[in-house]
Amino acid sequence: MSRGNTSGFAAAIAQARLSIFPLVDLDFATGADYLAGVDFEVTYGGHTYTPALGMLAIEPIEETAQTAQGLRVMMQGAKSANVALALAERVKGRPISVRLAVIDAAGALHVDSNVWAGMMDTLSLDDSSESPQIAIAAEHMLSTWDRPRPVRFTDAQQQALHPGDRACEYVGALADSQIVWPAAAFFKV
Repeated sequence: MSRGNTSGFAAAIAQARLSIFPLVDLDFATGADYLAGVDFEVTYGGHTYTPALGMLAIEPIEETAQTAQGLRVMMQGAKSANVALALAERVKGRPISVRLAVIDAAGALHVDSNVWAGMMDTLSLDDSSESPQIAIAAEHMLSTWDRPRPVRFTDAQQQALHPGDRACEYVGALADSQIVWPAAAFFKV
């Protein structure tokens, strides 16, 4: 329970008879898609998760010890409408999260919301077989920790941070100008 799990989740995990499955949130630009690794709909957090038992697979992406672990979410047997949507969708940088859900012997749903969160990287489609497969590679949100985020003192960046602030308005005009400080006339007596 050190990761913020509820006591109900901890008690459900300790039971002898339970169902464990993933809940996957895919936040596409055209709308979110919620998938559950079971054969019935699950409602959690105000969202209804579509059943994807036997069609949903999650596997880790092998990386070096210096980077956070990524994963690949694969959906087997995609419908033609989903394939068309996948081809048109831009996924780079879109949020994805994976939660671990448990249904205890009494039928109550308990969810560990701290399993994995990151950003989608690439989407690939394999439509060579009878049942097309969509695979989404994602990187953990901590993988962006060491990436440089350059800050340039330009008017456009200042306006993005603080709309209406005119502090950097003339920075572009000063970029190529030669400034002599103090002027030569200052030293003439």
